[in-house]
Amino acid sequence: MFIFLNINWSSSSLVREREAGTLRRLLASPARGGHHRRKMLAFMLLSCMQVIVLFGVGNTFFKMPLGQSPDGLVVLTLVVALTSTALGMLVAALAKSSGQAGSIGLILGFIMAGVAGCIGVLARVPLVRTEGLMGILANLTPTVTLSMRTIA
Repeated sequence: MFIFLNINWSSSSLVREREAGTLRRLLASPARGGHHRRKMLAFMLLSCMQVIVLFGVGNTFFKMPLGQSPDGLVVLTLVVALTSTALGMLVAALAKSSGQAGSIGLILGFIMAGVAGCIGVLARVPLVRTEGLMGILANLTPTVTLSMRTIA
């Protein structure tokens, strides 16, 4: 869930650059390209660090199991971080202002968290384990991939 809350930071950051004219100046300068790639790499690393801290604290202090495959956890973390970053870039491309980008990113992150069952503390059964349309939708969200499948 926390990885997808980075959508609003990355998207609003890109839109702020567009609003300030920094992007035009970077493209016109003789400097080498790749500014946005490096910026998105930084947001991917931020997402990976969040997973390391959250799972590290969970494992160290609460003896939370991390699953049978540490390599699988690393691959899933990278894929979910890439998905979050790509969604941030999509929101930045569609948003007209940095405030709009931040709001859309935040709403998108909470919707995915809710559908995946990360917010359903009052529910007795996580949405991932239910049948019907909500169970199917919950299984299609990238949030479930990292949170439920890796630990289970």
